[in-house]
Amino acid sequence: MLSTRLDKWLWAARFYKTRALSRAAIEKGRVKVNDAPAKPSKDIVEGAKVTIRQGFISRTIEVISISDKRNNAAEAEAMYSETSESIDQRKVSMAEQKALQINPLKTKGKPSKRDRRELDKSKWQR
Repeated sequence: MLSTRLDKWLWAARFYKTRALSRAAIEKGRVKVNDAPAKPSKDIVEGAKVTIRQGFISRTIEVISISDKRNNAAEAEAMYSETSESIDQRKVSMAEQKALQINPLKTKGKPSKRDRRELDKSKWQR
């Protein structure tokens, strides 16, 4: 059975732009394999369940094929399949984030010094 390092696979599947970024995300605990924390050097095999948290979005995917070479986006997308629950959850969280992005400033254009202070206060109160 084929296997490759987790950080290489995440980079090849185009979840991260560089291997260094994928390694950093794994080390920060944002990536789990089969619901367990993983290390960058963990060997990943076909059929593994990988949970990836990027910002406010969390994805649960199943590994379909293994590759350590970065190819075009269509081939990278064929390397995994996202679960239907993950897709639904991602849509809900994206809608929530969009609802939170209401402009708190009452003026249009560039914010004044007073508007900027109010905006900073509202960011710290969340």
